[in-house]
Amino acid sequence: MTNDKMVDKRFGIITLAGKGGMGEVYRARDEVTSRDVALKLFTERDAEAAGRFSREAEALQRLEHPAIVTHVAHGFAKDGTPYLAMEWLEGEDLSDRLVRGPLSVEETVTLGTRIAGALAAAHSIGIVHRDIKPSNVYLQGKEVAGAKLLDFGLARTQGGASFTRAGEALGTPAYMAPEQAKGNTVDSRADLFSLGCVLFECLAGKPPFWADHPLAVMAKILLDATPKLTRDDVPTALVTLIERLLAKEPDERPKNGSELLTALEAIAGPKPRPPTEQPMSSAPPSTGPASLAARERQLLSVVFVGRVADTVAEAHEAANPTLFADSSSGEIDSVFAAVLKFGGWAERLVEGTIVITLPGRGSIGDQASAAAKCALTVRRVMPTHPMALVTGRTSGREGFPVGEVIDRGVRLLSAEMTRGSTPPAEGRVRGIAVDDVTAGLLDRRFALEGEGTGLVLVGEREAKALERTLLGKPTPFVGRDRETSMLTKLYDGCVSEQRAASVLLEGPAGFGKSRLRQEVLRILETRLPTPTVLVGGGDPTRKATALGAAASALIELFGIREAEGGEVSRHRVRARVGRHVKRVDRDRVIAFLGELVGVPFPDETNELLAVVRDDPARTGDQIRAAWEDFIAAELAAAPVILVMEDLHAADAQSVALIESTLRTFADKSFFVLSLARPEIDQNYPRLWSERSLVRINLRGLSADASRKMVESALGETADARLVNRIIARADGNAFFVEELVRAVAAGREDHMPETVVAMAASTLEALSQEARRVLRAASIVGMEFTVGALAAILRDVQETELGTIISDLVEREILIAPSRIDVSLRSVPYTFASELLRTAAYEELTEEDRVVAHCLAAEWLEATAGPRDASAVADHFDRANEARRADIWYARAAEIALGQGDFREAIERGERGAVAGASGALLGRTRLLQAEAHRHLGDNHGP
Repeated sequence: MTNDKMVDKRFGIITLAGKGGMGEVYRARDEVTSRDVALKLFTERDAEAAGRFSREAEALQRLEHPAIVTHVAHGFAKDGTPYLAMEWLEGEDLSDRLVRGPLSVEETVTLGTRIAGALAAAHSIGIVHRDIKPSNVYLQGKEVAGAKLLDFGLARTQGGASFTRAGEALGTPAYMAPEQAKGNTVDSRADLFSLGCVLFECLAGKPPFWADHPLAVMAKILLDATPKLTRDDVPTALVTLIERLLAKEPDERPKNGSELLTALEAIAGPKPRPPTEQPMSSAPPSTGPASLAARERQLLSVVFVGRVADTVAEAHEAANPTLFADSSSGEIDSVFAAVLKFGGWAERLVEGTIVITLPGRGSIGDQASAAAKCALTVRRVMPTHPMALVTGRTSGREGFPVGEVIDRGVRLLSAEMTRGSTPPAEGRVRGIAVDDVTAGLLDRRFALEGEGTGLVLVGEREAKALERTLLGKPTPFVGRDRETSMLTKLYDGCVSEQRAASVLLEGPAGFGKSRLRQEVLRILETRLPTPTVLVGGGDPTRKATALGAAASALIELFGIREAEGGEVSRHRVRARVGRHVKRVDRDRVIAFLGELVGVPFPDETNELLAVVRDDPARTGDQIRAAWEDFIAAELAAAPVILVMEDLHAADAQSVALIESTLRTFADKSFFVLSLARPEIDQNYPRLWSERSLVRINLRGLSADASRKMVESALGETADARLVNRIIARADGNAFFVEELVRAVAAGREDHMPETVVAMAASTLEALSQEARRVLRAASIVGMEFTVGALAAILRDVQETELGTIISDLVEREILIAPSRIDVSLRSVPYTFASELLRTAAYEELTEEDRVVAHCLAAEWLEATAGPRDASAVADHFDRANEARRADIWYARAAEIALGQGDFREAIERGERGAVAGASGALLGRTRLLQAEAHRHLGDNHGP
């Protein structure tokens, strides 16, 4: 800075207020007006700093608007330092304000109107600001009504000689318009895009495009779909306007600040009425789309080509761009031409990075191969440039990639850029960094080197029982003799010694737990006396449903099927309970087990039912008593086997009920066989610790067992090299073996993926678009679903057509049907062949479709299952961003959990509702339920 305390004989420096890249800002006293001013001294003396000074000074001198900081004077200090004096403002900038949280809708509209007015004044005289961002918006008095626009240092005159030219990057990455990110010519519409980013951040709490690396931010601005504003209180008109501001194409935005100001003033007109009180007993009708859309997220590959850096310092600069590059696009013409041959398109960011997007085409393997070939073609054009190739899912809207794919690619590229540009060894080319997804999808034709996260592409080489089938043949049961023997001996001991036994079969997904259970039950059901078998289990989508896992076992035993009608289901409950339960207890047990399985009986069925039905806690006690009375009656007739699949995903109430049942019938032939993944210890660290639980840790299949599976499907004459490759890749995972065998049989030997998720995605990719749409809808419901559930989500598809598609999926071994179907098509329970297949289907859903489908699933459950699945209904509505409807069901779920004696669940469900936005009487009711739960826990620190 100048050493003088007085600048230009007018401004007396008081104190340093801040520093920036171009200079310093002081609080100073204007001796002419006797007012304090902000005195900016441009200490940098290069041409760039000089240009910023002259542009800002000239722009502010020409502009006079209450929402633009006022120009006081400008000139040069005694030592030649340029200065700019502006009015002194007290308050905070918008970026500081947003650290404390988003703005209200009214504040956002007020702010937008102020800044739009400022831009209207600037645009009317041809000035484009080019750096609209929160730190350049100052809130005088810390009020949005006093917002002022600062820093015109990047401003240009539209239409003049100094107007923004191609090849210049001006602005801040997170708020740049796409045309700025590409270094193209910009006009007033670029300011509107930037302001749209600011308004989005004011409402959402974060910018629409964000990443840790500026390259990733610019790539997202160019390639990624604009995220949706999901705040319930934002009016549709404002959402639509912000979407227009954030349009990729300038022609789709308002023309200038004046047009935007008019639109915002219209929105700031009449205020909407406040929402009415939320009732406990009903929910508003759905206003969302009528059905799941046909669009889906698909695989897409992106190639990044970085700048060449000759030194370590330049490499660091390339990995952390300054956004002021100046180079011609002529050198990349041949790259653009090559990309077009592969059906892709290329964009060049202003700092020099090229981003190539290759949409999905053909199978997943074909997609990866095309992307690799394209990247290798570009490599031949640019042999020393750092490059990265990544693959991921599109957003489903116009083929846009998702941000995570871009982030991953930029991380790989940055690592390559920081390694510098050392020429490769003689006769070799510089490798192309690839992510693990791409590496897993590439076939053997492509040469990969390195390991872990350091893989590089270097070139192409030269030339009840749910019956499982594999290639149409029954899957052989192999490699589990030891476990089978252990389980049958444990059961035999339980029966002969009249003592309860509990066994936990533990292993990762795909290791064959369910198949082992299936085969063991086949053996045990031949024992005399023939045991009663109940098969239920946990479901990750319904883990919060009180006693849901226990209920699933009875639903299966009773033969209850959805849409059969209440009277038919009640008949099934009566018939099955009536076999062994004594007449004196029969009506009571029937009534309360009916409550458990979601088949309510009239009050007159049992006097006690009429008395306690309105008391959740007493009802829960009676349900547990009815469960134990039923098990006791069954044990009096024969041994009982209770199977719990996916115990790690079961609700806590069911786990506690099973433990209680083991305790009650410790001297009976009660055998509990539970299946779980390793996370069981995290979910239930002291699982049945007092019940002598026997744990069997299921290990991977041996090589011999895997070989038998492969040769059973492909034949004993199958190529030994191929068989060994499958065995090695499967690594003892039975599901891996099956999927890899299917890939070979389908002629995709060279496309074998490295991960199961990729393999599952490959399986789905071969299906028709409508079949994939059905699977996406099914994935919303859970591992098990019915045609009735799908019909609620796919409202535009006839049930007969759904049945045809599902039958084909069963034949293709994507879905599993019951071995016997004795109910209507609408009620048949189908199951995904694996959770990984369900996950792959779910991952294909676009964000918009997930919202729609979860809402439709919630409405279906609301109409069919009712209070029994209150938690599931609430969770679906929550995922659908239907906060008010979720609140109602969270309150019901809390009430039911309280009734079932799961007090912590009642507190948690109530809190979920409060967080979602419950208010008024609904919030009061929720807090009362929580207080009651705290009281039962002896906790005096409740809400």
